[in-house]
Amino acid sequence: MNDYDWIVFDSTGTLMTPSPEPALLYQQVAERAGSRQNLDETRTYLRSAIVRHFFEENADRETDETFELTRWRRLVADALPDLSGQELDAAFEELWHRFASAQCWRLFDDVLPTLQRLQQKDYRIAVASKFDGRLAKIIRDMQIESNFDEILISSHLGWCKPDPTYY
Repeated sequence: MNDYDWIVFDSTGTLMTPSPEPALLYQQVAERAGSRQNLDETRTYLRSAIVRHFFEENADRETDETFELTRWRRLVADALPDLSGQELDAAFEELWHRFASAQCWRLFDDVLPTLQRLQQKDYRIAVASKFDGRLAKIIRDMQIESNFDEILISSHLGWCKPDPTYY
């Protein structure tokens, strides 16, 4: 008998990480759209936008796919402030779709062996993430979906982590 019924992992930073570095991808996409912003500026703007949109203004709130799309549009606009109009829209669309692809994510080396060991010991395993609906596709495309009994995504549950309602 196990001490715990479930083992729950966050996705980003625990199971996987963006690859390449998000700021690099943002800067490359922005440059193609006409931005003159350099990589260091992009890092600074992106870091600030993530804090603002995920940890300050919109933490602990109701959510859904529409809200998440809007949140990410605002985040991209804040991260790429010298783009506007059609250029900003095009950059957002490219970034949204690129980060929906498993090709933009790298699974940490210890994840699969850890999940397999936990499964062998009959633990129930879940992913619980602040991510949006793109996460389910990424997990499927990485071919790791069978390692999880549940995939819990904020935008599907209606609440952002760490609001107690999420749990």
